[in-house]
Amino acid sequence: MQAPRVVAVLVSVVAVAWVGVLLATVGILVTVEQIPLSLGMSNWSAAADEETTELTVTTTKDQLWEATCDQGWVKLSPESGTGNGTLTITVTKNTGSQRMATVEVYGGGYLQTIDVVQLGEPTPTPTATPTPTQTPTDEPTLTKPPTKTPTKTPTKTVTPTPTTSTPTATPTTDEPTVDPTTDPPVPGP
Repeated sequence: MQAPRVVAVLVSVVAVAWVGVLLATVGILVTVEQIPLSLGMSNWSAAADEETTELTVTTTKDQLWEATCDQGWVKLSPESGTGNGTLTITVTKNTGSQRMATVEVYGGGYLQTIDVVQLGEPTPTPTATPTPTQTPTDEPTLTKPPTKTPTKTPTKTVTPTPTTSTPTATPTTDEPTVDPTTDPPVPGP
């Protein structure tokens, strides 16, 4: 790095008495540091769309300067110059998240930097799907009644009831017993 330029200024102070006699001369040396390179900004925040800004490069007379950037999405124009000038910085459209870059301007043994921050593309907000609306017609619309699902009707199950037989007395007559369901009728006298 080059040493700052020093400008010496001699200030003479003359004190004069009211009689008009020179009493003293005092010399003072003032040191003024002049930086051979300065920029109009040290940082820039850009929107997600392509955007351009300009900054002033101030140098001493006929001082050469050069500008570079560490990211390809930042374009510089011009990339170099002599003396005072304007540096144009352009960022391309950012479709991703926020990103950062550093622009460096070097001249006269000095390095100045500009931090560039470009915002990301906003996340789209989901939109509701519209519900279709019915268009009225002149004709009546027949609607099918809902189909009923058949239900099983329970069937009644008959369970036979057990019977008990009671013994019957057998007649003691000598007459034969006739069963009208199985025996044919007997003709009478």
